[in-house]
Amino acid sequence: MEETPYKMLDELIHWCTRCKLDLNHRVIRVDNGVPKRVLCLTCQSDRVYRPKSLSTRKAAFGKAAALKLAKENALREKLQGSQRAPKAYSMEGVYKVDDVIDHATFGRGLATEFVSPDKMQ
Repeated sequence: MEETPYKMLDELIHWCTRCKLDLNHRVIRVDNGVPKRVLCLTCQSDRVYRPKSLSTRKAAFGKAAALKLAKENALREKLQGSQRAPKAYSMEGVYKVDDVIDHATFGRGLATEFVSPDKMQ
């Protein structure tokens, strides 16, 4: 579906950098049917029109979120499938990888790796 060309004084929804919202804007400069400058009808400030485009940042965020979710699900399954009895967490406790730990604040968790001698994840 082809988009119709814009004319002077047409209105469109655009991100206002001053109001920080998608608001009605009026086209105040056009070049070959493409808006070049728009005026915010709320704060009366004008700016360069930048059409929304597909961003690689959103795609990368989607991939990162999917990887994080998959990792969390794998850890959750490993925790539920563990046959080990949970150990109560204490600062003086000694833990190994794959120990199930019951923490008073954070709940039940799994020691997956040791970053340093006194820190685990």
